[in-house]
Amino acid sequence: MLDHIYPIEFIRKKPFFTFLLGVTYSLLGIVTAKLLFPSDPGLMSLAFTTLLLFPSLMTLISIEEETAILSTERSLRGLWKRHKDIFAIMFFIFLGIMLTFSFFSAILPKSFVNYLFKPQISVLTPRGMAASGQSFFGYVSHNVWVMLIIFLLSIIYGAGSVLVVVWNASAWGAIFGYYTQLNSKNPLAYLIILLISVFMHTFMEAGAYFIAAIAGAVISRAIINRKLRPERFNIILFDGLTLVIIALLLIIVAALVESYVTPTLLHQLTILAKNVGII
Repeated sequence: MLDHIYPIEFIRKKPFFTFLLGVTYSLLGIVTAKLLFPSDPGLMSLAFTTLLLFPSLMTLISIEEETAILSTERSLRGLWKRHKDIFAIMFFIFLGIMLTFSFFSAILPKSFVNYLFKPQISVLTPRGMAASGQSFFGYVSHNVWVMLIIFLLSIIYGAGSVLVVVWNASAWGAIFGYYTQLNSKNPLAYLIILLISVFMHTFMEAGAYFIAAIAGAVISRAIINRKLRPERFNIILFDGLTLVIIALLLIIVAALVESYVTPTLLHQLTILAKNVGII
């Protein structure tokens, strides 16, 4: 469906437009789940959003795999050139989904949010909001585990890892919005403060997940395509392993930011907002 709204080549050149698709698809997923599966709209909204995204992301990942196979440049610069388009597209889709779930979770009554996004809210610790009390090593171990799941799903199912990426976007979004209702009489204003505070480490964590998904898809294609010449296979293997290492580094840096920068930033912005009467 995505490629019927915007041609694949168009969104590869202008990935920002996929932000609108992330918003639209997640909104459609939420509404469809509420209408058709009122007993469990939280999980079904995740399923419908993933179903809408899957065909187009599968096409995009296939293009990335072909690009890697045809490439002859084994370097970090070549790696970036080969995969920057899909990374940007996945980021904007993720951002669109997360902000949609955040918005509705912040403005709807708390009792309705608990019903509509029950699976997402059930994981509220709240993680990633400097209030969870987790340690640096706790953040690293959790995020490495999620990254490995996405990497393995991507190897086995191709774009099937999209399900886990969409789950994280919906869970983070719903939790961020719900958390603002618990801590402020002006949830939308506090949501903006919260999103500014967590953006840096959230961007790096999400980036690590995207990179893991791309790495798994690339390696999967190399394993399946047995006719590849050794030098081509080596380039693809280089891509996959390098991407995994980059993802791990991002997770470590994100955990440092989440542990030591995000709490201070959130605290200072909250004080400033209270002083000027915003929240």
